[in-house]
Amino acid sequence: TAVLQPTGGTTGVLKLVQLSHRNFIANAAQICAWTNGRLGQERFLAVLPMFHVYGLTVDLMAATYLASPLILTTRFDPVEAIELVRRYQPTMFPMVPAIAEALCDKLEKEPAENRATSGFDGIRLCISGAAPLSVATAERFTRVTGSRIVEGYGLSEASPVTHVNLPMAPRPGSIGLPLPDTRCRVVDLLTGIVDVPAGECGEMLVSGPQVMSGYFSNPEQSRAALTTDSEGRVWLHTGDVVRVDDEGFFHVQDRKKDMIIRSGLKVYPAKVERLLKSHQRVSDAAIIGRPDPVHTEQVVAYVVATPPPENRQALADELRAFCRQHLAPYEVPAKVEFLEQLPRSALGKLLKNQLRKMPPLESLDANGNGNGHPLANDGGAKDVKSPQAKEAV
Repeated sequence: TAVLQPTGGTTGVLKLVQLSHRNFIANAAQICAWTNGRLGQERFLAVLPMFHVYGLTVDLMAATYLASPLILTTRFDPVEAIELVRRYQPTMFPMVPAIAEALCDKLEKEPAENRATSGFDGIRLCISGAAPLSVATAERFTRVTGSRIVEGYGLSEASPVTHVNLPMAPRPGSIGLPLPDTRCRVVDLLTGIVDVPAGECGEMLVSGPQVMSGYFSNPEQSRAALTTDSEGRVWLHTGDVVRVDDEGFFHVQDRKKDMIIRSGLKVYPAKVERLLKSHQRVSDAAIIGRPDPVHTEQVVAYVVATPPPENRQALADELRAFCRQHLAPYEVPAKVEFLEQLPRSALGKLLKNQLRKMPPLESLDANGNGNGHPLANDGGAKDVKSPQAKEAV
């Protein structure tokens, strides 16, 4: 064992992943082979925290493996990052979607002549991970910087990278293809054993030299995450629901633990979140399920509105009507709650476990529509977040 790596904490349960020296060397080799890394010729701009497995492997380990310099920062700042790009001309820039958006915001405020010499067009590869990269963010980043950004996928239990898009031909909305020596299965959500037909959704299992040996001092969780098939191959249960398209590209639908069961029907929160965020008044959104005595679970939406609504009920009704136009009836949120911001980790991951701890709305209309947080009154009253909302944010 080389590292005891804490998991992201998005489920609220801290686990320590046991990663070996072989795990890290293998994953660095896989990444460098996939990105056609050039020995001694790359320059990595490292703005990611290296206490996180993404920054640890894709910045530190990959750069070391390629005998390449690291351009180090203490923490991400868009102004400093743009200055470093111009000064040192990096060729590799691992990032997260929130960083891509922040860079675009800053560059768009610069005069056109400055933006033309941003230096981003000299970056050979920008890799996005840790959180889903929307098609809109990818297109905006390429338009503003002139540099292509590709999405990858990983998890702490796999050191972390298992999938990356093709560097020269990324597939928007997809996490790409498995890295070399990485095998994948898509199994049914009920048993976790039977492979589903091509194109259908199921839980993704991965196997390869980058997969952990288990969770430190937690044999029960290790047995749940790692299973061995009849041929002796160890499979990691990722907990992510995916589908594979006709060309073999993987598309993440949602976290298995986040999936909502409403009256026996499956609701994928990510699908509803993408739709809500396409609305012009919504800057961020999260979907969770709450227990319901009649329907098993009800769909609840947490929304960050821009600008903040003067009439929360009117906007909630508008958003529900918008959802009814594009979703099945069982997928439409039963309640809409408004927050100033959603709880996210340092790398932008949505922390739904904190949203689940928040109390349900006290004020609902006859149809169960939400009109804001219990302490946020309608009709233009001043926004006041409850103690629970402050804690979550």
